[in-house]
Amino acid sequence: MTSSKSPLKILVKKVTWLTAPLIVATSLAVHVKTTEPVSLESIPIKDTKVMTRALHFIEKNYVDPQSINPLRMLKLASGDLERSIAPLIVREREKGLEVSMGEKKGSIPVSNPVTLDDLPTVLSRLLGFLDLFYEGRLDERERFHLAMSGLVEALDPHSNYLPPKVYNEFKIGTKGNFGGLGIVIGIRDGDLTVIAPLEGTPAFEAGVKAKDKIVQIEEESTINMGLTEAVERLRGPVGSRVTVVINRAGIAAPLTFNLTRALIRIQSVGGRTLEKFALLKLKNFQEDTVDQFKKTLRNFRAGGVKPAGLILDLRNNPGGLLDQAIAVADYFLKKGTIVKTVGAHEETLELEEARPGDEGENLPVVVLVNEGSASASEIVAGALQFNDRAVVIGNRTFGKGSVQTVYDLKDGSALKLTIAKYLTAKDRQVQSIGINPDIGLIPATITEDDKGVKRVDLFEDVKKRELDLQEEEDAETEHKPADLPSSPFQMSYLESGKKEEEEATGRMELKDDFPVHLAERILELPNGAASDRQTALQEIPALLRELGEVEKGKIRDSINQLGVDWSEGEKKGKPAGSVTIEVLDEKDNPRQGLSAGESGFLRVTVVNRSNQPFYQLAAVTKSEDPLFANLEFPFGKVEPQGKKEWKTPLKMPDFIHRRSIPVDLEFREQHGRFPKSAPFFMQIEEPATPFFTYS
Repeated sequence: MTSSKSPLKILVKKVTWLTAPLIVATSLAVHVKTTEPVSLESIPIKDTKVMTRALHFIEKNYVDPQSINPLRMLKLASGDLERSIAPLIVREREKGLEVSMGEKKGSIPVSNPVTLDDLPTVLSRLLGFLDLFYEGRLDERERFHLAMSGLVEALDPHSNYLPPKVYNEFKIGTKGNFGGLGIVIGIRDGDLTVIAPLEGTPAFEAGVKAKDKIVQIEEESTINMGLTEAVERLRGPVGSRVTVVINRAGIAAPLTFNLTRALIRIQSVGGRTLEKFALLKLKNFQEDTVDQFKKTLRNFRAGGVKPAGLILDLRNNPGGLLDQAIAVADYFLKKGTIVKTVGAHEETLELEEARPGDEGENLPVVVLVNEGSASASEIVAGALQFNDRAVVIGNRTFGKGSVQTVYDLKDGSALKLTIAKYLTAKDRQVQSIGINPDIGLIPATITEDDKGVKRVDLFEDVKKRELDLQEEEDAETEHKPADLPSSPFQMSYLESGKKEEEEATGRMELKDDFPVHLAERILELPNGAASDRQTALQEIPALLRELGEVEKGKIRDSINQLGVDWSEGEKKGKPAGSVTIEVLDEKDNPRQGLSAGESGFLRVTVVNRSNQPFYQLAAVTKSEDPLFANLEFPFGKVEPQGKKEWKTPLKMPDFIHRRSIPVDLEFREQHGRFPKSAPFFMQIEEPATPFFTYS
């Protein structure tokens, strides 16, 4: 049978196939040629009134005008857009910005140096480029909010751009009431988790419990849902309904709750009477804090209780409204400076002095603080401490000594801008260094869970404070404030592990709350010593020696129960030791490193290679990565030629990337004799990439 195709047709087909690569290559070359960067000056400038207005407020009112850096503001604004819009790439070139979105490219001219006046035009054209070529999930307003957030973020950690939804949440937080369910939530191990239900609220009455995992809100899964978005979905008009699906430990099937939102009133003040004294806990400073504060004291008296002294608990109080903090401090002071507000060029903007006439001026008072005490709570603590009105005990405070004001913008958003800094009595600076307590307390926690995993925390952690929020390039400048010395008095105590839900709800379960008991003992000092801080400080050393011996015994007994000999001994000779560090998986198999999402252990082994024992030997990790900082390894007594090991659990987040993280071991021993250890590198491995993915 002969073919029906003619030789001419066959030849044409061959020529077509042979020339196809050339045709494709030619078309590609032409296409590439047409994607050379083109100027975006032709893109119409968008409405920049909101951005221009915000920049006007920054230029006129920012606390440190000399530190405003328009180029850095531009970089952070474009950087925030890059991080949220994966195809977008922005590169700084000699004459401006080069932007690309896949095959689409453009160039935006930028003056040198960049000025504040340039920013609206440049960012408008960048956003216009995205309007033309971006087809993702972020709408035009959301892209604008990202650019604005980066712009303001460049100033300092507390100056922020507040999009309309965030601004509404901000206003709710200062007013103290909203329509919601009455639960405190947080992200725990990657899950949206109930920290605690508030008593008398819809969630509490329906049976929602602490540690419940919220897996669904209405029809939306909470996987990858951020905390802000979850709060927004749970809140709503009073009387409206919302369905929440929960996973609870010990129950196989998910639980569904159909809840009706109610008006949730946030009580910023909690109070209770003790045997002789009263405890007032201020959770934040909102519009009615002073009214709640005085009402609580009146209720004590109406109930027939007249406290002989007061414990003012400011632990984990993040601050709030300045006028409320001033009024609380004034309640206890007859005279003296409460706070001085200083603006640009160190000019005094306001000076708040105490005025006599309040009932609390002769009431003995002790103040409790910790690293979570910030801003307005630091004003109160500093005013009472530096006016010698009260002894302050706890941990050094956060160190936020700047003043922000909020400027409304026309689209419903707002600019929260740092306009000043404040100084406490005697012109003591708070910003970046905090308030140092008179008595520094170091809580020791010693636990063993039902799986036999032992956890020990004996030493004070290196915690994040205000200074750590600043960029490294700023923190090392000549203007960096001098750090504070350690507290004049320090002691460790055994902490029972106060439940997170108790802290979240403000319930004051005082059993084993050592700082409260110490405050009571200070208030009991003879001859009214607690009424004057300087007098009290002279009586405190004897009290701390007494309590310190008791707490030291409690810590020793608890560690001994874990199988660690925490006995003391005499200093003899110079013990020498060797150290081995290993990474283990969950089955104790040695590994080079752990991957994202994996769990395992870090094991440290110490061998005493001398003829003298170590006593109370322990090691603490030091690392720039918080995942591997402040891990503790208690070995206790290590006999000559003896060996001790300790392993602490590790959990890698799902989002961590492959890298090598340096970790140092700092050894501590009763007599200051340490074995040496070379730096260790924690290897983070990436999980194997699948051949196929589906989203």
